[in-house]
Amino acid sequence: MTMTTVGCVYFGILTFLFCFHQALLSSVVLNAQPATLDLLTTEHLTVNCSYAHSNTSRVQVLISLFLSWSNDSTRPFQDVASINVFSHGHPVNVLTPGDVLASGEINIEGQSYVQLRWVLPNGGQVGFYKCSAEGTDNVGHNVIESDVIEVKGKTLDMNQLLLAIRNITFRQKETEETLEELKRNIASLTSLSCNNTEVQSVIFPSIQHWLNTNALSYLYSNQDVYYLSRLQFLSVAKAQEFCEIIGGYLIEIDDITEYTSILPMLSGIGNHSAIVYTGGTEEQGENHWVFRTSGRPVTFFIWTYGKDFTSSDYNCLALYQEHGWEMSETFCSNQHYTYYALCERAI
Repeated sequence: MTMTTVGCVYFGILTFLFCFHQALLSSVVLNAQPATLDLLTTEHLTVNCSYAHSNTSRVQVLISLFLSWSNDSTRPFQDVASINVFSHGHPVNVLTPGDVLASGEINIEGQSYVQLRWVLPNGGQVGFYKCSAEGTDNVGHNVIESDVIEVKGKTLDMNQLLLAIRNITFRQKETEETLEELKRNIASLTSLSCNNTEVQSVIFPSIQHWLNTNALSYLYSNQDVYYLSRLQFLSVAKAQEFCEIIGGYLIEIDDITEYTSILPMLSGIGNHSAIVYTGGTEEQGENHWVFRTSGRPVTFFIWTYGKDFTSSDYNCLALYQEHGWEMSETFCSNQHYTYYALCERAI
């Protein structure tokens, strides 16, 4: 082996060790949820750029966080959002068009982040994202730490698109017909004497059969019973109507105990991108969350990413399967996505 070869090998090892050491010290983390966009099923795209301060961080004094994008990792990145310590209240500067929700904060001694969340992404968000933390090291030198990820796009097939539209239309029609059938059954029941044991023996098993058919699962807990609909709805009004027909209302989650108790029910949903309506609403005022039926204030939240996103179009509270059944705002009515109903009824 020649000296030149030895030198190249030695230099290569040093380069690898340096890069590995730098990776270990990096305090910048960039992630996207989901990592692949499917225009048929993806309701949100969230890109989160975060920096966690520690004694081993290269950036010891954080000044700004930048989130940038490029359709090709070899081309220059364009800034899409930023936040810095000089902004009053640390507002996020959004530099990208479209229906996007922004949040972020600079925390000198802890976790800082800048986050963008697109509503109904259209495919223009596919590409490479870079998270850059800019500041100074412990002796005052300017330092930049960064991380890069790729958000991929699933090819849109026209046959799949037409099939998805047809399925939504069919499910909505089926839902309407099922609700009307149950209304007729209940109307017939109320017109009869419920003191007649013969009538009860015929009608009540019929309604129980309907519940067994149209509920994915149900749970008895303390003084309440919970039903998860098999049907899916385009609006919270229809989901609430389903719950009222069976004598209940959209669930009012009061605490961690109740929240934990209903999680096993949700595991029965096979759809990995399922969304479930709850009874929380802020339709009467932004960030003023109350329960739709009782009118009581909502005091228990487990927000996706730890934050409530402010949007005039999102005023209903839902549980998202793709986020581990954490809570997030969603449409109260739309023509693109369907929602399950989680009902609560006093025993």
